[in-house]
Amino acid sequence: MIIGLLGAPNKGKSTLFNALTGSSALIANYPFTTIDPNKAVAYVTSPCVDKELNVKCTPRNSKCEFGIRKIPVNIIDVAGLVEDASEGKGMGNEFLGDVSVADALIIVADASGKTNSDGNPADSDYDVCQDVLMVKSELTKWLKKSLIKNLKKNRGKPLSEFVLGLKSLGYSEKKIEEGISYCKLSNKTLEWTEDDLNKLGDWLSEFGKPIVIAANKMDLESSKTGYKILNEKFAGAVYPICADMQLAINKGIEKGFIKNTENGLQFETNNLNGPIKAALEKIETYLKEHKTTGVQEILNGIVFNSLRKIVVYPVEDETHFSDHFSHILPDAILLDENSTPLNLSGAIHTDLEKGFLYAIDAKTKKKLGKNEQLQTGSVIKIVSTR
Repeated sequence: MIIGLLGAPNKGKSTLFNALTGSSALIANYPFTTIDPNKAVAYVTSPCVDKELNVKCTPRNSKCEFGIRKIPVNIIDVAGLVEDASEGKGMGNEFLGDVSVADALIIVADASGKTNSDGNPADSDYDVCQDVLMVKSELTKWLKKSLIKNLKKNRGKPLSEFVLGLKSLGYSEKKIEEGISYCKLSNKTLEWTEDDLNKLGDWLSEFGKPIVIAANKMDLESSKTGYKILNEKFAGAVYPICADMQLAINKGIEKGFIKNTENGLQFETNNLNGPIKAALEKIETYLKEHKTTGVQEILNGIVFNSLRKIVVYPVEDETHFSDHFSHILPDAILLDENSTPLNLSGAIHTDLEKGFLYAIDAKTKKKLGKNEQLQTGSVIKIVSTR
């Protein structure tokens, strides 16, 4: 799974990328700090089933802290997009191509309204919604150009080849087919017009993959108004975040100024003074009011609410909930909602899927057929001829 970070310049994308992934992408208070795409791993969080099963897990593909499973997802951050990026301005075509593989997108907006769509200091009447509208517009225009290019390449060929070409743009076959049906396009690509592709491009931009909005810089007073405006315009898709503060928390944990405990963050400020103590006290005050920086919440939201994923634990030994190396609950795998044991076997290895016989629910020891629906937190053994 890949989550893409997009936004106009100087909105805090690279800061959010670093806050999510623990990476060290270059951050600066000027446009186009990022040139090449940054790629790294972040972790969504979900309650682990170890306590329910009364075992101590020994994860392999993920982490577990205080009963919370941290499951890896890929993050990609590209340079800030400017108006006419779809025409190649600011290397826009390349950047949009880099992020097109993402399964879902986060558009980062400066909720404070202090930077304009070019990433420079904004006038007092700057509309923070432009941070989102401009990026969405460039995405749509770029997609339409890509559709036309793909049609020229596959004109006259079976519809399946056109669909296959679009999958490389990060859209599922199901969504592409839904779009073609909604736009009432012919099954014969020879009959398609540029207007048809524009309609399909509009539909895919709106419904083809989830897009959520990070209302960033929520520690600034003016961001309260900006967040309200964004939420009124894009209801249900806006998450208030403070990426810079989360990055500071991460660094504080590294330095030992902050401890991550089962009861939450513990600040060690007694032996500190000066700017470091003041910064930590500011963070502590913010968290007392807001409880969170919102960074983890936006990642969890896009994976579990927008992409509608569930967490499933495959095991080889259904009695001890382990693999053949005795790792207990070794892997936590993200699957689509309504996935089946057959889907799980394919996610583990295609050979398991090809030789699938049946599955066992390790919690109940019940035998499962290939089409039975799994739930988040399921612990499953796959029995296969391979």
